[in-house]
Amino acid sequence: MVAGIICLGAGAVAAFVKPKGGRRHVSSGRVFLYALAVSAITAGVLLCFRFQPFFFALSVLSFYFGFSGYRVLARNGNAAHFTDWFAAGGVVAVTTLSLWWGATGVLGADAGIVLGVLGLAVVAALYDLWRFAFPRVVIPMRSLSTFEHLTKIGGAYIAVWCAFSANVGTGVWSQIAPALIGTPLLLIVANRYWRKWRHGTATAPTSGKASSGAIE
Repeated sequence: MVAGIICLGAGAVAAFVKPKGGRRHVSSGRVFLYALAVSAITAGVLLCFRFQPFFFALSVLSFYFGFSGYRVLARNGNAAHFTDWFAAGGVVAVTTLSLWWGATGVLGADAGIVLGVLGLAVVAALYDLWRFAFPRVVIPMRSLSTFEHLTKIGGAYIAVWCAFSANVGTGVWSQIAPALIGTPLLLIVANRYWRKWRHGTATAPTSGKASSGAIE
């Protein structure tokens, strides 16, 4: 719970502080990632004792989006590391296993929403695997890595909000309300930067540092 609160606070600071890529943005972003890692590890331990399918799916989604969102800048255009392949492959393997769990009733009544959440994670993982395997494929967009950082970290933040809200609230709406609010906002912001960078109406920031995530 404490790690989740820190994660939400640090993520909000990183999202709103300016300039993007500056010291405060990088520092708060690192705190967000560290807290996210602690939350994921804690959730993994707790799930060993009491398996909750919805929190399992949110943990996979938030951790992979956070990890991949960080690594896309850390690689800085270089080839994918073993950990990148392992994380993306792990998401695909976990989702495949979850399909079997859904068919055998392990996921219970939450099977639909669990598989839907994992579906988002596996789409991102398959995209990353494609990019790892074919790095020479050119996507016509300025600062693609920064755009991926924005969307993936934003997705991780929404997933953390869903987990926190479901923990402190009651009912299905407490679980999905952050996604219903946050996803359209993220899509609006992502579309704004996609249009600007895709059509060359703005100068895309550079991502020289591993955790810069600079968005002007």
